[in-house]
Amino acid sequence: MNGNGNGDMDGEGNDTAVEANETAANGANGASADENAGGMSARDANGGHAAARAEASAAKPAELGCPQCGVVVYPGEAFCENCGRQLIAGRPGNGAPQPSGRGRCAGCAEPAVDAEGYCEHCGMKQPADRDHLEVELATPGGPVAGVSDRGRRYARNEDAFAIAPHPTGVAAVVCDGVGSSPRPETASRAAADTAASEIATALGAGAAPAEAVRTA
Repeated sequence: MNGNGNGDMDGEGNDTAVEANETAANGANGASADENAGGMSARDANGGHAAARAEASAAKPAELGCPQCGVVVYPGEAFCENCGRQLIAGRPGNGAPQPSGRGRCAGCAEPAVDAEGYCEHCGMKQPADRDHLEVELATPGGPVAGVSDRGRRYARNEDAFAIAPHPTGVAAVVCDGVGSSPRPETASRAAADTAASEIATALGAGAAPAEAVRTA
């Protein structure tokens, strides 16, 4: 009886120990599985954050710099607003704005100035009407030209010049605008035109150059 009892008790005890071991093993395996799942979830989350950051970086427009002056420009801009440099390559007739016929560019001499005052060839913003003045005359002795530009320290060009041909040559007059006067550019223009015309008339009448200048 004691043997049977011991045997029964030992058998039951062994069975209980086996069940406990199996339960512990299953619990450990479950914990490992949960840890693995948690690790995979963390990796997936990190990967998702990295992908989101990459997409955000790709969606954000990169700041570009003008190749001429370095000022920040943005995608789609045809010209730099600071210096006028052309940013998108194109020629008139291929989707680029057509020249307005205002004349030749003061920088590259191409007849490609658009309605906003930019050259379609080199991108230069054109000066105001009086900022750059040019005159070219054909004379028996050859072409004669004059140019006047606004000074870097001044807001406008107050000077003027005039060229008047006559039978024996040309009369050229340059007048410096007086900044303290109300309209110096108008005064210098009138003085240059009048003096050149008077000198050319006197020279055409046979007066000596020095006398023609004094008379004017």
